[in-house]
Amino acid sequence: MVGSTDHPARTGGAFAGTLWHGPMVHTTLRQLFRDVAWGPLDYLVVDLLPGIGDASLSLTQSAPLAGAVLVTTPQRASVHVVAKALAMFKESEVPILGILRT
Repeated sequence: MVGSTDHPARTGGAFAGTLWHGPMVHTTLRQLFRDVAWGPLDYLVVDLLPGIGDASLSLTQSAPLAGAVLVTTPQRASVHVVAKALAMFKESEVPILGILRT
């Protein structure tokens, strides 16, 4: 049941979340791109948390990105976060493939 206190993510079970910061994110992304035998890919989609946190910055530094697709909702806060991400990707010279509003 949603909201239940016995949900694995709430009790530290198998699906519990993990907080990663700075070097840990960068090392993990670098390992993902360098140590995995991907074979030929048409696309590799990486779903990130909103904003311009450690994962977004590390991703622009760890892999040659063909582009970014940004997703927002109509709420002002979401639009603001996407605007910051847009500026970060442009500054990093990552092409913007599209902006979606859900």
